[in-house]
Amino acid sequence: MKANRDGSGHLRIDVGAVGICFVTTAALYFAALRPLMVQQADAADAAIVLANEERNVDAFDGQCRRIAQRLDQFDTNRSDTTLKLEDGAQLNTRLGGLMRLAQQCGLSIEGVHPGTRTHGRFFDVVDIQLVAEGKYRDAVNFLQKLHGTHEDISVNAFDLEVVGSNEIHLASATFDLAWYVLKRRE
Repeated sequence: MKANRDGSGHLRIDVGAVGICFVTTAALYFAALRPLMVQQADAADAAIVLANEERNVDAFDGQCRRIAQRLDQFDTNRSDTTLKLEDGAQLNTRLGGLMRLAQQCGLSIEGVHPGTRTHGRFFDVVDIQLVAEGKYRDAVNFLQKLHGTHEDISVNAFDLEVVGSNEIHLASATFDLAWYVLKRRE
């Protein structure tokens, strides 16, 4: 086989063959190599997103475990309590006990008004409003004794209106109470 040389000593290369090589290389690049490079870049991005999401899931799992521990602790504390709730059907008995306590403390009962029953997760709450008259110190004494004798009742609010300049007498006292009762079984 004879080699064709031009005057410079280089082999003459067929322009068509160079074109075919270029087209083949470009086709291989765009058909195989380029998609592979794009796929690898997408996979690297997806790996970063996945790692971030796994960290988020781990953080969320940690929060869930902490909340579950708190709930377990709450359930343990709740079961250890000595407070025994009564049935809400005992409302008249409870109102009578409140009126007796108020009278023992020196207050004159103006009215006792049971309110709505609110259903809770572990217990129900019955609102009670007690309106009385008496001395300021008798109203304070009632509040102190209420906690000791009726542990299942809390004071949501109270209003003491004093009359006179000596602040000894009380025009009226309004106590907004919450009585915690057993959850109604339906």
